Amino acid sequence: MALASILLYNITKNQTYYQNAVNFHTEFYQKTDVSTTVSNIFATLHLSENGYESTLPFYGDIEWFWDNANHDPLYYPYDEYFWSSVPAMVSVAVETWAYEKISEDSQYNALIDYIHNYIFGINQWGISFVSGYGNIYPKNLHHQILYLRNITIP
Repeated sequence: MALASILLYNITKNQTYYQNAVNFHTEFYQKTDVSTTVSNIFATLHLSENGYESTLPFYGDIEWFWDNANHDPLYYPYDEYFWSSVPAMVSVAVETWAYEKISEDSQYNALIDYIHNYIFGINQWGISFVSGYGNIYPKNLHHQILYLRNITIP
């Protein structure tokens, strides 16, 4: 809701949309225990481009990811390995990028490199998680439509 509101503000310059964006953004971070979502990352970025000053949602997350990555031999940013961690790691990279863009603090840029390397093959299996990229990558993806139609993603 915050992202939709700030994008509507960008288009119309209607202050009501800006205030709604701030309210939705603030409420999300007061009521959730969910890590920052991509939509809220971009809402924060667009809000900052319109004068809203806060990197608060990012800083605590990034510090936690940074600490975990620097205590893992493969620089994995979470405290445990879990199914579907790659999309979550991409969110961490986007959040780190947005934090640097808003704050001009580049001390965590290596975290983006760690995630990039992990996704593209510097991991415990030595495989790229991007289908068709690298020498070893997933070929039998978990996707119902692809499975039923016996096709692969190019």
